[in-house]
This record gives sequence, C-alpha cells and structure tokens, in this order.
Amino acid sequence: MRSLFPQQRDYLEVYEEAGLATTRSTFAHGIHLSEDEQQRLFLAGSKIAFCPSSNLFLGSGLLDIEFPNKPSQFSQNEWEARVNLAACYRLANYYGWTSTVYNHITLRVPDTDTFLINGFGLSYNEICASNLVLIDLYGNKLSNDNLPVNKAGFLIHSAIHQARSSDLHCVMHSHEINSQTLAASKSNFIPLTQEGCQLYERVGYHDFDGIVLKNDEQAKIIEALGNSNHTLLMRNHGLITAGPTAEWAFIRHQHFVRNTEVQLKLMGRTFEMLHKKVFTDLLVWCLKIQFFLMIQFTII
Repeated sequence: MRSLFPQQRDYLEVYEEAGLATTRSTFAHGIHLSEDEQQRLFLAGSKIAFCPSSNLFLGSGLLDIEFPNKPSQFSQNEWEARVNLAACYRLANYYGWTSTVYNHITLRVPDTDTFLINGFGLSYNEICASNLVLIDLYGNKLSNDNLPVNKAGFLIHSAIHQARSSDLHCVMHSHEINSQTLAASKSNFIPLTQEGCQLYERVGYHDFDGIVLKNDEQAKIIEALGNSNHTLLMRNHGLITAGPTAEWAFIRHQHFVRNTEVQLKLMGRTFEMLHKKVFTDLLVWCLKIQFFLMIQFTII
C-alpha cells in the first residue's frame, strides 16, 4: 500500500534531476509521463511504483516509510501479504466502510492455497498484520492463535478465490451505505465519473436469496461474477470488489463507491440533468480507459 502515500517534497528533486519541469501544484494533480520521461526518471536513480488508477508514477524508494521487519514465524510472502491486508482494513475503517465486526477482506498468500482474514470479533481499527488469521480454502484455521473465524462469512470469499484463482487474489466485501442503497434499487451501476468508467462492463449482479450460509449459494455468486467481472453488486446486501492485490481491490471499491454516490444524487433529481450527448461521450471514454488499461496491465 506504500504507493498510495506519496510525499511531494522528495519527488520534486527527482523530477528536476531527470530534467522534468514540474511544480507542487501540477504534481498534486498527477504527472502524466511518456515512456521517454519514465525512462529518464529511472536513470535519475528513483525507484518507481505505478499508481494503478492512472498513468501516475510515484517514487516508492523515496518514501520515509520502512517495511516492518518480518517476525520469524512468517515467511516473507505471508508477512508482506499481512502488512498490505492490514493496511487495507485500516483504510476501509478510515472511509467508514465498516459494519461493526462483520464483513471481511481476504487475501491469498502468494503461491499458496492459504488466505488471510480478520479474526471475528475485532473491529477494523483493531486489525494489524500480526493478528490476521491464516485459513485454508474452506475456512479452517491454520494459524496458532485464539481468534475465531466467521466461516459462514468466508463462503462468499472462498467461492471467488476458488473460481478465479488466476486473477482475483484479494476479495473485499462491505455493506457501505451508498452501495447498499443502489443494491436496494432496481438500477444497475452506471459509469458516470472518470473513476467509474474503469468499472465499465466489469460489474456483475447477484439477486438476494437470504443470508449466505449455504454452499449452494456459491455457484450463484460465481455465475454472477463470470469470467471477466471483478465487481459484484449483491442486491439488498452489499458490494464486492476483487483484484490481484489488496491495492486493486481497495481502489475498485473506492471507485465504485464514489461513482455510486454521484449516481444516487442524480437519481434523486432525475436524469434529465444528464444530456444524452454527455452520456454517450462517457461511454466512449469508458471504452478508451478499458483499452488503455488492457494494454498497460492486462488485469482489468
């Protein structure tokens, strides 16, 4: 999650060294770099991290943040997954996407069939890297701790982890209020914002059939998600976003929530405010963004 927290004072020096003129104002709004400019930054000695929501490069090697030292009981892969997932929980808490001790964000430990999940009973602001619980695909505990696991709550996550094991390694589920409001309506998600366009044709829908407590509900979730969707609006329930990393799952959640807030406000004033030409232009922009991301990352 380090690439989400840039410190501008260090970047300006690197840009100057690379011969790229910029200011604090323009940097704050995002620097869009060509391939030649990217190469010049590398040659300037900066370690570059890509911010997945835009063509913006951030110098992670210049952050005044050190990755926490690994405790001896964890492998390096598991420890890094724990730190990233714990940061995701804390960000969800910061944005208010919580429901007391319920809901989950799960992350596969790289190159394994094991997953990290919050211990049941902890609020999101209590979760840290060391108290996340390690489980298998069926929700059975593998870590040696005293925290219980909400196995019923993991049913949704395990279905997605199993069906999309090649691309969706982090699954984020919330009962965020804007998403629940849209889920309670008959409307689908409409990409109306620049951020929302990144979710164009990547949102599935799952009809409400009671609290998910049985394994037979997993097949319906998998069908609704399909082979290409990474976001799922669960009717009268909540929101799921997923991605190859915790960062991607979080960013997709944020984009969905922000776009949905705009959509709900427009729905309250009727869509007469939205001219047909504007809507058509937005759809064209959606396709352009999807095409760009497909070329750049091939993980949309």
